[in-house]
Amino acid sequence: MLRGTVRVMRDARGHTDYVLRDHHMLDVALYHYRTTGELPRALFHADRHSDWCKDSYLESRTPQQAATWWRLFEGLKRPGDATPVLTEEDIFFTTAKAEPSSRMSGRDVGFSTLVPWFVDTTALHWRQVLERPGVTEADWLSLDLDCFQPSPQLRVCGGLLREPRFHAMMEKARVRVFVLSPQFTNGGDKIDPWTIQGSRSSSLRLLNLLRRRPS
Repeated sequence: MLRGTVRVMRDARGHTDYVLRDHHMLDVALYHYRTTGELPRALFHADRHSDWCKDSYLESRTPQQAATWWRLFEGLKRPGDATPVLTEEDIFFTTAKAEPSSRMSGRDVGFSTLVPWFVDTTALHWRQVLERPGVTEADWLSLDLDCFQPSPQLRVCGGLLREPRFHAMMEKARVRVFVLSPQFTNGGDKIDPWTIQGSRSSSLRLLNLLRRRPS
């Protein structure tokens, strides 16, 4: 599943970065377990789209689609005790969405805050999520870069990338997953053509923020 769609970078301490075309999170978990024997305990997930849908929505598609990766993690069991690798409660999700502008291409698919029933959709801003118990101890981080691109998104969400607690999480995390989602980088779902819609300058601003350590 991942061949040709992922870049894997592992340092001497065993920390691993995955750069993906899209959110193949279950495949990342299986590959990571196969190559390291490690599985996640908690996941911090920042994304403009939650990648979570109700089963009824997915089952109404033609052909029917499997449940989204939030729920699929519950079907992946830990060796030994057969408990879920992650439950939906083990995923700390943050999102915010800039108002669409005339400079943004594509359509808004509208799933930014579609989350499991127990998630408070009024408390999804990164400042609120970082206050939740256990979130700063997450050993896996997942960042969809469309959360920070284009520039209106960066104005809404870029504070997370300047937050010392977030950088401490980045330093400690065993796994960091960076998802490009190029069809969203100019503000909307633009699948045809399936190419990056964002600008190089926007991507460079984002990379520099990710590299920078807060003083």
